[in-house]
Amino acid sequence: MFSQNNVLDSLKLALKKTANKKSNSHTSLLIGEIYFNLNNLSDAQDYFNKSLVYSEQINDKKGKAEALNNIAIVHNKNGNLLKCIELLEQSLKIKIEINDSAGIGKAYNNLGFFYNIKRDTAKAFEYYIKALKLQEGSGDIAGEAYTLMNIGNLYKNRKEYNKTEEYYLKSLNLRKQIKDKKGITESLAGLGQMAYDQKDFTKAIIFSEESFKLSKEVGFPINIKISAELLYKIYKQKGNVSAALKMHELYTQIKDSLNSEKNRKSSVQKQFQLAYEKKAAADSVKTIESNKTEQIKHQLAISKQRSYTYGGIIGFILMLVVALISFKAFKQKHKDNQLISQQKQLVEFKQKEIIDSINYAKKIQDALLMHTDILNNTFTEHFILFKPKDIVSGDFYWATNKVTSTTFPAQSSDSAIKQPGLLNFKPEVSNSELFYLAVCDSTGHGVPGAFMSLLNISFLNEAVNEKNIFEPDKIFDYVKQRLIKSVSKEGQQDGFDGILLCIDAANKLLTYASANNRSLLIQNKSVIALPYNKMPVGKGDRNENFKLFRVAINKGDIIYMFSDGFADQFGGPKGKKFKSKKLEELLTTINELPMDSQSVILNQKFEEWKGSLEQVDDVCIIGIKI
Repeated sequence: MFSQNNVLDSLKLALKKTANKKSNSHTSLLIGEIYFNLNNLSDAQDYFNKSLVYSEQINDKKGKAEALNNIAIVHNKNGNLLKCIELLEQSLKIKIEINDSAGIGKAYNNLGFFYNIKRDTAKAFEYYIKALKLQEGSGDIAGEAYTLMNIGNLYKNRKEYNKTEEYYLKSLNLRKQIKDKKGITESLAGLGQMAYDQKDFTKAIIFSEESFKLSKEVGFPINIKISAELLYKIYKQKGNVSAALKMHELYTQIKDSLNSEKNRKSSVQKQFQLAYEKKAAADSVKTIESNKTEQIKHQLAISKQRSYTYGGIIGFILMLVVALISFKAFKQKHKDNQLISQQKQLVEFKQKEIIDSINYAKKIQDALLMHTDILNNTFTEHFILFKPKDIVSGDFYWATNKVTSTTFPAQSSDSAIKQPGLLNFKPEVSNSELFYLAVCDSTGHGVPGAFMSLLNISFLNEAVNEKNIFEPDKIFDYVKQRLIKSVSKEGQQDGFDGILLCIDAANKLLTYASANNRSLLIQNKSVIALPYNKMPVGKGDRNENFKLFRVAINKGDIIYMFSDGFADQFGGPKGKKFKSKKLEELLTTINELPMDSQSVILNQKFEEWKGSLEQVDDVCIIGIKI
């Protein structure tokens, strides 16, 4: 068994006595790795830098890429994550240039790991998928298992435990295949932690105890500590006090032991020994044995004999070429299918992140829409049919109450409704409680429409609750000017169409303003199409003030307010629009039914009409019975 000092002395001696810069590059890299494992970051970086210089002097691109990779990891240890990622990307660029498949896979995996630390999970997932594809193709089972574990960790952070378990188990099976005991303990600990997070303590105990047992068997203190800590938490949850106390004592003991310099180095030595034996055999055997002339001669003799043996089997290998080509074609097809599956997973992963964000935005939008309590306290019968096209909506509805002594002025006949109509009005009650209700259709739908709807709601609140503007026409005028100043500076025509009602129940008066919106009033079994201004709230072709419309109302009257989404929906046997006239006929037909039944019928009719076609716009219909 090598001690750390003996190994370092041997490697440093070889570095002094060898003039071969390629060997010196590999030796410097190995010395740097030893210092890194000892947490001596300063000396580690010095030797990684020496390796980089040697590689650049002989234009050894592979050596340069490895040195950059290790320097990057030192920068991360020193807290410079951005520099770490920058150097890793330089290393990756070189590996791609020299077509080093195994190196590219390692670089992708490292970039995925550090992007995950940076909390850019989509980028991390993208790099892990790329690493996985290369590792599967190159037969790098250890690297593939490590990448699978990392992907599982991403899903675990998202609490997608089915996916987490799938990737953890794949990693565990590969590690068992290559008898990677250290890796097996890590996979088992991960499965145990996942089960614990799901409160499946039975499964958590099975995985954690297996990880603990194997960690003790092979003597990995860090993994023993991890398993002991997890078992302590599980036993504590299960009420097994004695077992929990035992694990806590063991966890504390190992933690304190690992924190001491002597034992930390001993632990690193055991891990280093495994890495050293593998690395030395692959990259540094010539350097380490440069002073052992007889052994080198012996190895050369063996190599020469082997060359004769290899020559004898070349003919046989050539006979297998055709078979190998066929097999390669089959394998490539399999890889292509796997790549398609992996790309699909990446798209789904990114799409889920976007949808999660939009769903959160929907919660914000719903909080700003009218609370149903306001309608419930004002009207005993009503319904709201609200169907956004893309989760969040450009359509919105808004309501508020206001107590005022304001008297709405008498209007000229062109702004009063003559059927039944009011040309002059004198309020019977001086202090009235006014109820405002709006149904509006903002420019756009989806996320852009939702932004506009939030802005429009804020301006309506500002007009009524801050500026104390009571007349619906003046409220629309105020909101129009706010929109023009805020979002129409460069000429874009953003705003909304809609209707704003003001109901004075005590005086049996309805006043309203309407922008490009035709609404219906059912009164004494007569259907009245409420007149409106043919211009939007916002910048448009016409720059004039809105009119105030007035109408007397009675108990039992029904008002329907709606955006154009229902009428514009394509469907039916010929795939045509539903149209406004047909919607008004439908509302007229069902107006005597209970309001909640009307909502159900409207929704059923919409879905039947739409069929398998895509919904083209947001839908909002509100019905109220006075």
